[in-house]
Amino acid sequence: MAGSSFGTLFRMTTWGETHGKGVGVVVDGCPAGLSLCEEDIQKYLNRRKPGQSKYTTKRKEDDQVEILSGVFEGKTTGTPISMAVFNKDQHSKDYSAIKDVYRPGHADYTFDKKYGFRDYRGGGRSSGRETTARVAAGAVAAKVLKELAANESFICIGRAADYILKDNPNLITIFICAPMDKCIKREMELLSFDAKKAEQHIITTDKYRAGFYKYHTGREWKNPENYDLCLNTGKFDYETCVDIIENYIKTRLAGNN
Repeated sequence: MAGSSFGTLFRMTTWGETHGKGVGVVVDGCPAGLSLCEEDIQKYLNRRKPGQSKYTTKRKEDDQVEILSGVFEGKTTGTPISMAVFNKDQHSKDYSAIKDVYRPGHADYTFDKKYGFRDYRGGGRSSGRETTARVAAGAVAAKVLKELAANESFICIGRAADYILKDNPNLITIFICAPMDKCIKREMELLSFDAKKAEQHIITTDKYRAGFYKYHTGREWKNPENYDLCLNTGKFDYETCVDIIENYIKTRLAGNN
């Protein structure tokens, strides 16, 4: 099934169904020697487990993770890490009466049309419960970033990395923006969009990024107060921006020593 594996150097493959025995993930590409235990994963799973608000399923699951492989005596071995969350509150028979009915707002119809077969028990693989496995993999990725940050310097391009590394005293956060007309021009060059489509793509992408950042950090993505340095590439060329960033980092780190 397409869409079960993500990544290249750090790769995750999810498995399982919402009303099967459980859901889980295999993470490949994690370096050896990383400190990792089930508690590192569990604190992230506790944030997404069901039954915590009126907007989520009423199903009660503890979502207790078990590390099945890839960790020995609290350290990663450099081999694939397999993690499982076994289902406790699944009731497959609850779906028997509607097994031949496509539920509105779910992926029943599209899954059936694409694969010619579907698991009618709550959607099977297309259930939101599959995200349990993604969260577990993300917890491992977060641990990798923290370990790297404690031992070496690196650049992380992505939303909410500052949340993961918020307790690191050497964390430097930089926000880079540009005027809309410059963004549109670049989108047109990179994606071969016309101006209208490029602008809509930028608006949609920025809305997603802002929502993602707000969810994880509780802060506004474009608020300059959330960053150590903000640069407008409409005012400087890229080479000048690089020089500004480099000089700021040198000054900042010198002050920390």
